[in-house]
Amino acid sequence: MSRMKEIVAKIIDKYGTNDPFEIGKARSIEFVFAELGSTFGFYSSYRRIQFIHINNKLDKEMQRFVCAHELGHAILHRDINTQFLKANTFFSPEKIEVEANTFAVELLMPDDAIYEYKDTSLTINEVAEIYGVPREVSYLKNNESS
Repeated sequence: MSRMKEIVAKIIDKYGTNDPFEIGKARSIEFVFAELGSTFGFYSSYRRIQFIHINNKLDKEMQRFVCAHELGHAILHRDINTQFLKANTFFSPEKIEVEANTFAVELLMPDDAIYEYKDTSLTINEVAEIYGVPREVSYLKNNESS
């Protein structure tokens, strides 16, 4: 089992759900829905209070994915400010974004969801769509499923 699968499995077990909003609420994360232009969402913290900001113009399914992605940052990268990294260092935040996407894919589309469709002709992209995971990141499940 991969490290990310283990992390996500423990979180699902601890909170009894894979709903990112419920997990965030249980972790006392504040949710802010606002008009963010072309930004889907972002994670921030201030004085030990964690915030997940979500673009209020996105449909509910995409808001759920964005929430799962930002929850990944809250759990995996709690003290990392990617905006600062982009502006002030040579460090590429790409690895951090891939980790947050992988976290979101694992959270929203756990292995039992994949196994449920194994005897059908559905592709991983089609199963991802059923679970609200964008096709653009569904390949992360293929990379993690070993």
